[in-house]
Amino acid sequence: MDLNLVIQILLYGVLRGFVYSIIALGLSLIFGTMKIVNLAHGTLCILGAYFAFSMINLGLDPYVSMPLLLPLFFITGICLYLGIFQKTRDPNSSTVSSFGLLMAIQTLIQIFWDPTPKTARSYFSDILIPLGAANIASSRIVLAFLCIFTAFVLYFLLRRTWIGTAIRATSEDAETSSLMGVNVKWINCIAFSLGLILACLAGVAYGTNYAFDPFVGLPLTFKGVVVLTLAGIGSTLGVLITGPILGIIEGIVGFQIGLGWIDIVAYLMIIVILIVRPYGIFGGRRL
Repeated sequence: MDLNLVIQILLYGVLRGFVYSIIALGLSLIFGTMKIVNLAHGTLCILGAYFAFSMINLGLDPYVSMPLLLPLFFITGICLYLGIFQKTRDPNSSTVSSFGLLMAIQTLIQIFWDPTPKTARSYFSDILIPLGAANIASSRIVLAFLCIFTAFVLYFLLRRTWIGTAIRATSEDAETSSLMGVNVKWINCIAFSLGLILACLAGVAYGTNYAFDPFVGLPLTFKGVVVLTLAGIGSTLGVLITGPILGIIEGIVGFQIGLGWIDIVAYLMIIVILIVRPYGIFGGRRL
């Protein structure tokens, strides 16, 4: 195999994997506190991509529009938590509710936009960086920087701030945290809303580099679950590592075996990890 081709497969796998990492970080934050798998998470990511696409029509670059989109998604998270997930307190009911939310958002996207694939091209998408015999769009470098920066900010938030301490305490034992004076309802609300900020970041990063449509959301959620399973709950560094690993594996499988095998291999990895190491590679708690 040509060396340039190998480098290209590895690099593109790593960069795509960074998107999975951001998605998994949001899923981890929500699952850690609320104990639910938010099936609508990937669709919320794609909603962020559609908003970024619409911002282009207003003359705003997708990345420049983030200061507008991130607060919007945070407020949306508060509304969704108070309106839906606080009322369906049982994790099973909440997970089913998230599926209903997924279908509702998917339908709304088809109403306000159309189901044809789109790309939210950024200013950085047109700047190519030579890499051997291939060129890589600088928007993908921005994607990598965004993921790494987001992971470190989240790590700092969870480890060095009082709100992060409250989130971690609630994640470990919500009942004891409540007895110690932590307002568990609002901590869950904040964690869910922060998860939606991460969904928006992932959506903008994905939309500026890959084509998207209303139906990409659920597969993205599953890829986030794969990364989270590999890394383990609560391991920010682990998620940052296993996302690119999954991306590289997908690139190799897609090239050597066929594109149809990519999802099969990814989901088989969940089964293997749960059998061999239920806590994940870097995690300390059983999924």
